Amino acid sequence: MPARLTRSSSPVPSSSFPDRPASAILRDRSIHSVKIATDSLEEARILLDRSYPGITVRPGAGEDFHIALETDFLDSVVTHQLATRTGVNFCVPERSDAYMLAALDDGRLDIEVGRRWHARLAPALVVVDATRVSTWRWHPGSYEIVLVTAECLHARLAQWLERPVVQRIRFDLEAPADQRVIRLTREIVRVARLLTALDGEPGGSPREVLKHLLDAAMCALLQVVPHNYSSYLARRRSGPSPKHIRRAIDFIHANAQASITIVDIANASHVSVRGLQAGFAKFQGLTPMAYLRQVRLEGALADLRAAAPAQTIAEVARRWRFCHAGQFALDFRKAFGMSPSEARSQVHASAAAG
Repeated sequence: MPARLTRSSSPVPSSSFPDRPASAILRDRSIHSVKIATDSLEEARILLDRSYPGITVRPGAGEDFHIALETDFLDSVVTHQLATRTGVNFCVPERSDAYMLAALDDGRLDIEVGRRWHARLAPALVVVDATRVSTWRWHPGSYEIVLVTAECLHARLAQWLERPVVQRIRFDLEAPADQRVIRLTREIVRVARLLTALDGEPGGSPREVLKHLLDAAMCALLQVVPHNYSSYLARRRSGPSPKHIRRAIDFIHANAQASITIVDIANASHVSVRGLQAGFAKFQGLTPMAYLRQVRLEGALADLRAAAPAQTIAEVARRWRFCHAGQFALDFRKAFGMSPSEARSQVHASAAAG
């Protein structure tokens, strides 16, 4: 029996991830500031545990310890100004569902991602998915840090792409620092500090000011720092797609696991096949069927990462309408730079490590 097709009357969701519990620091939506300045390791552990339950705090290379940390909470954004004379190591079991931007004024930051260490020396910018980091090693120096919720950044990316974000954003950790993003990161930290003081005063509107500043930072971040969606953004024409293209995109995402043809997509979009092809070439930079294949590959990747060990790669491939194992493996590697089995083993290795 052929699969039943779904005609979506509402936009596709901005993301398709299993729910992640937000860490304590992101659940707190009140606008306020917290300051920590101490030479006591034990006091730092107690104070930091309030925002990062279960955090492990260790001094840097020596036995001495010093930390000065000011944190500003503003809705979906948390900013930090960190200074340390001795260096400090953090291991956070409850990882924030957010992306971190860190401008290194001086010093060095080492992060452990999937059992591999990455080091950046100031002046530099670090952009990373905080859920991927198991250990943060801050060397003596000063740092300005912005945490943006994944929900916020994914929604902005989905708006640009006119499609859901089904993979988390993986920024290139070795990319050279971009001065625009560094300046915006520092400006967000500076304005956040000012706005926490202004909240509640007559005429003060911190949420609106921060919203515009944050949007500018997200736009710059997604445009200039390489990531796994950069090629999609490069293909997109600036400006919104016409309604028939958006209808086609909704239809494809709603029926990617069904056996659909270009005629089905054109009928759902209320245009001819030729009109559909021309619209996709102009506004999406690829054909409708290539777009469908891309959506199916992303669905297979998400399923492989979420699959139980007993579920085979072949079962996942068939679910997403890939009938030839060899071609599926070739297309998968071309799209993601790894084989289906490598994608699956990465997740199991991360789970064992974390």
